[in-house]
Amino acid sequence: MKTLFIAQQNDLHVDSIIYHFKKDFLRLSPEDLFEQNLSFSNFQNNSLSNNTIDHSNIKNVFCRFAAEEFYSTDCELTSSENYSKQEFGTSIMSILLMINKNRWFNFPYFEIQADIKPYSLNVAIKHKIKVPKFLITNNIDEIKNFAKTEDLIIKGISDGSLFIQKNIIKPLPETNEFKSGYTNHFDLNKANLEKWDKTPVLLQKNVNKVEEIRVLCINNKIFADSKIIDLRSYKKK
Repeated sequence: MKTLFIAQQNDLHVDSIIYHFKKDFLRLSPEDLFEQNLSFSNFQNNSLSNNTIDHSNIKNVFCRFAAEEFYSTDCELTSSENYSKQEFGTSIMSILLMINKNRWFNFPYFEIQADIKPYSLNVAIKHKIKVPKFLITNNIDEIKNFAKTEDLIIKGISDGSLFIQKNIIKPLPETNEFKSGYTNHFDLNKANLEKWDKTPVLLQKNVNKVEEIRVLCINNKIFADSKIIDLRSYKKK
């Protein structure tokens, strides 16, 4: 029985985990998945990159990609190339989804739920995790009242990375110098609410942080990765 890792070849996070495994693992990259043979059938073994993939030989799956990344369209590809990518990606996921989700460290379709920020907030609250005070609304009076009492940030409710670049919504996203408009400080005095189209917004109390740590536990081993915040800007505040 092996643990299946699906990740880029230069993924240092997965490298550190595999270092502790040493053996009994199978690692596949997007290149392995999209450029090699696959087979999904009801009369023979399922395989990816010439490796048999089923309940009998895969103990766990650790996928570093969201499900939609396997078949999302790419504006740089032709229509036929995008069709091929979607067919290929859906075939890959069809094989992987034959493995029960309780064997996944991060079941790919949970990532879709995680992209819905209200869902993530509700899960945190349900498990008694303290979350910053927040409000999702398209009511202008509620926005003004909340902004008068709290220092706020504004965040996207959905995954708007395909549409927001440099804080400007673009119908045709540019592929060069991409920068999304996810999280920004919300200043009521600078907000142009007169031109607002009543699209719901997510406002959240601003919480200053020094460091963000993400933790993954596998086989009773803890792996942590941190994102260091610029201490100079923090100290100025």
